Amino acid sequence: MIEAPPPAGMPAGMVGRTFLEDMLIHRSARGDRMLVGADGTPRWPDFTIEDRNGQTWAWEHCGMLDQPDYAARWKAKLDWYGRNKIIRWSPKSPNGRLIVTEDGPSRGVDSAAIRALIKQLWGR
Repeated sequence: MIEAPPPAGMPAGMVGRTFLEDMLIHRSARGDRMLVGADGTPRWPDFTIEDRNGQTWAWEHCGMLDQPDYAARWKAKLDWYGRNKIIRWSPKSPNGRLIVTEDGPSRGVDSAAIRALIKQLWGR
C-alpha cells in the first residue's frame, strides 16, 4: 500500500487513522509497523523484528500499566494476539513470538535485562 504524504506537521503514518497506536514510530528495517490478524484487523506492535531465520517477532513494551485506560488497551491487544495465535514467548513457551517487557512508576527500563533477553533469543 502506498500512503500519501501526511499534511504538514503530522507524523508519517497518521493519515486516515485515529487510535493511540498511530503515534508509534518504531519500524523494522523494511519499514513494517503492523501485524494483520486473521479477521483483517491490524495491530501495531512497538517493534516488529524479523530474525535471521525469517521468523517475525512482535515486541511490546508496556510502560504505563498503572493507568487504567492503558491497562485496558493492553488487555485488548493481548487478547487480539491470543485470538491470532501469536503466543507470548517465555522459557516455558520457546515457540512464542510475542515478547513483552514492562516498566512503570516504581521501576524504570532495565536495559541490562533487555540486553540479556536479546542475547538469550538471538545470541547477540
